[in-house]
Amino acid sequence: MSEVWQICRKDFGGGSLAGDHIKLNLRLQHRNVQRALKLTRLGNLDKGQREVLDQVMRPHRAGIQSHSTIMGAIRCEYVGYPKIAQGRFLLLSVWTYDERNKPISRENLGELWICRHQYFDGYRVAIRSALETALQHPRTAVDGFCPDCPVDFSVKFSPKRTTVHAWHDFGPEGTPLDPAWRVHFIGGLNYHRDLTIGHAEGSVRGMYESSK
Repeated sequence: MSEVWQICRKDFGGGSLAGDHIKLNLRLQHRNVQRALKLTRLGNLDKGQREVLDQVMRPHRAGIQSHSTIMGAIRCEYVGYPKIAQGRFLLLSVWTYDERNKPISRENLGELWICRHQYFDGYRVAIRSALETALQHPRTAVDGFCPDCPVDFSVKFSPKRTTVHAWHDFGPEGTPLDPAWRVHFIGGLNYHRDLTIGHAEGSVRGMYESSK
């Protein structure tokens, strides 16, 4: 697995996309994200540069462990789909929960953080409300957004398969201290408790989906 994408346990020496309750957390390396942005901007790449860019931009997969997956009730897979649009590094994260020995329910879905502000068990957070609505209306996508960082999301529930999509905007070329980068992460030097960045609902998803 490339160093830009590390699926590893919580490490406060670096930045992780998710919160404490996920056994496996996705980590992004700033220098490689910046390299991808620069190479895309420059264009006309040689073979070596193209290989570097392809390594960063390919889809990345990981199985997610929780009590329910370990016990065999359900399975969960994470896939990340990077994209560069309008000079910004975007990421579509997809969590797919599939029935195994038991139908999917709120209880065996467990906890999920899609950003450092939005998580299933959060008090008065948008994704918890979206999940509750999705549980009441199976097979209907329920959309929402984080008011504190540039993330849009969609939740779709059924007892056999449940999906959570999240569209992240990590910003343009810049330093690791840029708010557009730091606002997403928990832990280490990236973390700033009070940092927030607003965005128009659906704008990150729209930018991702409108770009080839």
